[in-house]
Amino acid sequence: MTAIARPQVPVARVREEMGLAEQAAFLNSVLERQSAQNEQLALRYRHLASALSALGATSQALALGQPSDEAIRDTLYRCIDAAGISVGIVYLNDGDTGLRVHSTLGHRYEPGGEADKYFGHPEFLETACLSGASLRVPSAGVSPVAAADFLARVGFRNALIMPFAFMNARLGAVVLASNPT
Repeated sequence: MTAIARPQVPVARVREEMGLAEQAAFLNSVLERQSAQNEQLALRYRHLASALSALGATSQALALGQPSDEAIRDTLYRCIDAAGISVGIVYLNDGDTGLRVHSTLGHRYEPGGEADKYFGHPEFLETACLSGASLRVPSAGVSPVAAADFLARVGFRNALIMPFAFMNARLGAVVLASNPT
C-alpha cells in the first residue's frame, strides 16, 4: 500500500486558518486514517501471533522427541485452530508414488476418496509444490471452472494450497479450506 505524501501542517496553524466545521472535518479524516492503520497493525499482529504459536508447538514437539507423524498432526491442528480455518490436509511426497494424504483435520478422510484424488485437480498441488508459492482458490491465476469444481469437491468456498518444504527439499503441500464469515 502506498501512502500519498501530504505536507505536515501544524495543528495550531490549522486552527487559525480553518473554521470550526473545517477543523472537525480535518480531525475526523486524521482519526479515520489512524483507525485504518491500527486495524492493519492488529491484523498483522494476529497473523504473526498465529505463526509464532504454530512454530512454538512444532519446536516443542521436536524438543520433546515427539514422533514426526504426531508433530505434523499437532502442527496442523495448531495452525488451523490459530487461523480459524475449518479444514487442513497435509500431503507428503512419498518418493516414487507422488503425494499422499498424511494428516487431515476437519475433513472426513476416506481411502480412495476425493482427498486421495486431490479433489480432481492434482495440478493445483503440483503448482504449489513446484513453484514454492501458495495458490489461492479461487484467484486470478486459476480457471474459474476448475476452481468451482475443486471447491465443490472440497466442500468449501475458499482454499489455500501451500507448499510444505524444509530448506530446499519439497516435502509436500498443505490444503487449507474454509467458508468466509
